[in-house]
Amino acid sequence: MQRDHLNGSLLAFAGVMALSFDGLLVRLAGTHGMNIVFWRGLLMALALLLRTVDGRWAWTHLRLGGVDAGWVSAGFAATTILFVLAILHTTVANVVVILAASLLFAAIFSGLLLREWVPLRTWVAMLVCLGGIIGVFAGSLQAGGWLGDALALLAALVVGINLTLLRRAPRVDRLAVIAAGGMLAALIAWPLATPLAIGLESLAVLAGGLALLSLAVHAAWGIRQKGTS
Repeated sequence: MQRDHLNGSLLAFAGVMALSFDGLLVRLAGTHGMNIVFWRGLLMALALLLRTVDGRWAWTHLRLGGVDAGWVSAGFAATTILFVLAILHTTVANVVVILAASLLFAAIFSGLLLREWVPLRTWVAMLVCLGGIIGVFAGSLQAGGWLGDALALLAALVVGINLTLLRRAPRVDRLAVIAAGGMLAALIAWPLATPLAIGLESLAVLAGGLALLSLAVHAAWGIRQKGTS
């Protein structure tokens, strides 16, 4: 039990650090939001769709995942768009703090859909987290970053739903749905983007952010597994 707690804490720390640096890289990309969404999504899809898992292509795993895989892919596309727009409309620190609410949402949805209720001490910790998020929103109302905070909270809600769906359908391959979500995000952003106007330096920054994003996703899933094991 203590080892699981330690592993979960380390995963949480790794996820927060990854999201923090990923947010900074989004800012450093130096282009508008839809360009960032397009290239993040496309590079993510190309990197993962070409990967084979257990001798099968990622798109084959996506098909085997059924309806749940489709919903998780759509959720990941939405999260990609919301995260980028949130970073561009508020501070990186605010986004990282608010995204911590994704585990709160995951606990709520897991209880409602899977009947997997977390212990009382976890609810107390989540209420403390909620108080911090309310404090962040209060500060943003004065500083003018409320839109970015609202987008980050919506992203946290979608992440919570996705974690619950992945828990309900363990057959869904995470790499496959991330690839499909990235491609869907790129397709949504394409009409609003000018992808060829972005420089090689910005592309390199975005590519570095993908590695951090992958770490954050695996950390979030690992925390969810520890919390329900």
